[in-house]
Amino acid sequence: MTGTASISATDTTEHRPAPATTTVTEPDIRPVTDDGDHDRFAHYTRRADANRAYV
Repeated sequence: MTGTASISATDTTEHRPAPATTTVTEPDIRPVTDDGDHDRFAHYTRRADANRAYV
């Protein structure tokens, strides 16, 4: 046995692969504000304009 390595039965070193890494991502919860976002606030008006409309 010259030049070869042998593993004995009493070798207690265990070679295990490293655990897999994971990346935790948070969901994107921002509202979509594309071209139609201005319509969400179209119902807001000034008080004077609303009072004038009631008359």
